[in-house]
Amino acid sequence: MNEVKYINAHTHNRDDDNIISIVSYRIGVDTIDFSHPYTAGVHPWDTQCCDVNAIAKAIETTENIIAIGEIGLDYAASKKNKNIQMLYFCEQIKEAAKRGLPIVIHSVKAWDDMLPTLKEYAPTIKGIMIHGFIGDKNTFHELMKIGAYISYGFDASASPKTLETLKEIPLEKLFLENDASGGDIVELYQEVANLRNISVEELKKVIFDNFNKLYDLD
Repeated sequence: MNEVKYINAHTHNRDDDNIISIVSYRIGVDTIDFSHPYTAGVHPWDTQCCDVNAIAKAIETTENIIAIGEIGLDYAASKKNKNIQMLYFCEQIKEAAKRGLPIVIHSVKAWDDMLPTLKEYAPTIKGIMIHGFIGDKNTFHELMKIGAYISYGFDASASPKTLETLKEIPLEKLFLENDASGGDIVELYQEVANLRNISVEELKKVIFDNFNKLYDLD
């Protein structure tokens, strides 16, 4: 991967050939395309319809998997199955540790439980990327303490508290994504470059380097 390309760090739609799209698949829901780099995991929305024992089997023989995710906790969707969500989350972290893979985190209204869990497991896993981060500076700084990468989507600019973290995040911990929005990732790069007062090419290069570092692809 010598050519510096745009990185769409978390998406559900593949972009054109000028963009490296890391497509996220929901185990038990999606059909995985094994031909490109991707991530896969049991999404917290699916923890009541997917057997936790099937997680390891589902990714046993897959090719091009570069991370386990998105995995995590979503209390906006349901607080009734918090224990089940946590069980699936921890089992998948252990699977990632066993395989030497990073994890991609989904966290919605669950930081009180998410942060202690990540702090506990962080020393055992290769890396952490928080996808679609929406949160305040306190949460942001706690994530920085455990060396997490943070990926911002188009919703970041609509959240003043999140926008403040985007202004100060170390560039070497930054990713950008369009998730399921279908938004133009190149436009997001331009917006963030303007916000950080750097060129798009500089931003493109640093995120490309972050991608290679997190996933050991250089």
